[in-house]
Amino acid sequence: MNSKVDFKMNHASKTLNDIQPRKLPDIKSNSEKIYWLENDPFKTHFMNALSITFPIGEKFFVQSVQPFFDKVEDAKLKDDIVKFIKQEANHRNAHKFFNHENIGNEKLWHRLRDGFQKKTNINQRLNSNLNLLAQTTALEHITAIFAHYLLTEPSWRDGTDDASKDVWIWHAIEEIEHKAVAFDTYTAMNGGYFRRVSLMLLVSLLFFIDVLWMTARLLFADGQLFKLKTIKSFWSFLFGRKGMIRQSFKHYLSYFKFRFHPWDIQDQYLIEQFDHFEKVSS
Repeated sequence: MNSKVDFKMNHASKTLNDIQPRKLPDIKSNSEKIYWLENDPFKTHFMNALSITFPIGEKFFVQSVQPFFDKVEDAKLKDDIVKFIKQEANHRNAHKFFNHENIGNEKLWHRLRDGFQKKTNINQRLNSNLNLLAQTTALEHITAIFAHYLLTEPSWRDGTDDASKDVWIWHAIEEIEHKAVAFDTYTAMNGGYFRRVSLMLLVSLLFFIDVLWMTARLLFADGQLFKLKTIKSFWSFLFGRKGMIRQSFKHYLSYFKFRFHPWDIQDQYLIEQFDHFEKVSS
């Protein structure tokens, strides 16, 4: 598509494609390989930390969108929400399996998971439904731009087994596919610009701190936290020339444009390029 989203289409779905839930890929154990991502402690545990948050985060996203389903009038957007919920439920289950099969020190990551769950529960008790939806809108943007990075930057996949790559590629293409659903729901509820951007600043800071904290705990337990190799990997993987945050930052900043929409970042071609997964019949 060459044209940008038509912002005159108020309160309607602006998703550029049909959302299609896919079957979970095979998830195999990497127990014989402690560091499944390029045999690198930092890269592996950073991705493990993200994966620890996903089952809780995906459930939070669903719970944030559900209260507004009956208030949505656009039929296409209602259908998008149903399929969004199906995809997020699959992501939650997939990463539960992935975590059990691929993260060592089960007692520690269970403790990290439980701590993240407690913070999420407190957040849900303290905030209004619209604030929670705005948080989901922000986090869906973050996951979508990270998904874009994973699909466009092959270096992170070097030295990674096919089964692990399949899980992350499968997740990434579905995140891109449904990246506008929460945003369109928020727009339909007249959530407003200030709430959207202020909560993006808050949740992105807190989420990044949480993930780095979990990564550090996992590295410390392995005796890898203070090694020079780990520090170098931290910098290059996140902030280096091909680093995840450095490469994604321009897309992150686009969220703060007054008339931003997720499909301003037109990366639906990545779905077509990487999608080899069997669809779930509706």
